[in-house]
Order: sequence, then C-alpha cells, then structure tokens
Amino acid sequence: MPLEQEIDHVEGIHKLKEVISDLHYRNVMDVE
Repeated sequence: MPLEQEIDHVEGIHKLKEVISDLHYRNVMDVE
C-alpha cells in the first residue's frame, strides 16, 4: 500500500472517531 493511501486511511479513521465522539457527546447532552 502506498504511503499516501495509508495516510488518507488513518485520517479517515481519525475523522470517523471525531464524528462518533461528537454524536455521543450530543446524545449525552440530550439525555441530561
């Protein structure tokens, strides 16, 4: 796998984690 592709993959995972934690944070705020 080319290095650039690997970096894109890692950035994609990082972005996904940010979105998931953001959704989780909003859900917690809605519950309280």
